[in-house]
Amino acid sequence: MSTDDEQPSRNLPAAEWRELRAALTERLGRLILARDEAVDDAERADLQKRVDETRQQVQTLAIEETVAQFVEDSERYIIAGHPMKQELDRDPDAEIA
Repeated sequence: MSTDDEQPSRNLPAAEWRELRAALTERLGRLILARDEAVDDAERADLQKRVDETRQQVQTLAIEETVAQFVEDSERYIIAGHPMKQELDRDPDAEIA
């Protein structure tokens, strides 16, 4: 993800962030295997740098997924209405416990 055009929209649903994170996690696994199998120190160092960068990207995607899930859950809660409000709408004289 080197240019703005390549970056995913920040308004993706949590499920899409999860899919992106899963794909990147698979890539991370392949990078780790390649790093562990590398015989050349320079190649190993380069792969370690890529592993570190990819780990950071996976963490970033996990944060984006969490934020998106929070927003989605909040929207569902608001749309469904607070249970206390629904109870008061049914019986305005009800006592609030």
